[in-house]
Amino acid sequence: MEKFYIVTPETELYDEYIRYKENIPVVNEIVKTILTKYGIETHLYAAANEYLCIQPTENDKVNFVNQLKTQIDLDLYPFKKNSVIGKEWINTLKENNIKVLHKPLIQFYFKACGKARFRLFHIDDVIYASYETNGEFDNPNGFHEIKASEFYKATEDVE
Repeated sequence: MEKFYIVTPETELYDEYIRYKENIPVVNEIVKTILTKYGIETHLYAAANEYLCIQPTENDKVNFVNQLKTQIDLDLYPFKKNSVIGKEWINTLKENNIKVLHKPLIQFYFKACGKARFRLFHIDDVIYASYETNGEFDNPNGFHEIKASEFYKATEDVE
C-alpha cells in the first residue's frame, strides 16, 4: 500500500526538514572555502560531521594522495581525520557550532514494519511525502493524506 501526503507544520518532520534545507547552503559555503583554500579541483563532495569526502579529479588524487583515505562508495575518498584538511574540516564545524544535517528519514514516523519505500521533498513551501509498505499503516499526526494524482501533478508542474 502506498499513500501520499503533505507534511504540515504541526509535525516534527516538518521542522527537521526545514532545518536540513537551511543547513545545506551553510555547509556548502564551508566546503567551497576549503576547496578553494587548498586548490582542490573537484566540486563533488559528501559531508559528514567527522569527515569531508570528495570525488577527486586525477590532479586531486595526485596532490592529496597522503591526505585521502581509500575509496568508499560512489568514487568518494574521505580526507583522513589527522590530515590538514580533515582537521580543518572538523575544527571549522566545531568553531562555528555547525552540524551537518542529513535528510530526515520518514519511516520512523510510521508504525509499520518491514520493507518500505518513501519519498520526501518540497516544492515551493509545501513538503510532500509518500510512504509504501506491504502492510496496512495509519497516517501519522500532521501528515495530510492527498490523492496520488495530486502528488504527481505537483511534481509534473515543476518539471
